Amino acid sequence: MGALDYIKAAIELAKRAGQVDLQKQLMDAREEFNDLREANHSLMQEVGELKEQLRRAQGGVFWREPWYYTSNEDEEEDGPFCPNCYDTKKLLVRAPRREVSGGGVLQTCPSCNFERWEREPRAESFE
Repeated sequence: MGALDYIKAAIELAKRAGQVDLQKQLMDAREEFNDLREANHSLMQEVGELKEQLRRAQGGVFWREPWYYTSNEDEEEDGPFCPNCYDTKKLLVRAPRREVSGGGVLQTCPSCNFERWEREPRAESFE
């Protein structure tokens, strides 16, 4: 016997006992139960869709030192994404490029501050 069956049985008992206020409260509870059941169904469906999206997204993630990248069905590459965020939280956080004086390119994750030089800056010659 499920929750809805118990509510229906309680409504019937309240009706037989002439408890109009209790009967009304139980009918309100039944409506609330039905609303929650519908909301739960929608959320479970959404969770299933999000799991499928995540599965597809993770299937297209690949590692190329020192960053993660993704590729779509057309083999188009996107990234780079932070290795720390992906390895610890499975989040694809883009690491923007910033040129630094001296010729280096620094990429820093805005989420965890992981940073990496794409290439080391040139040493200045003082000759």
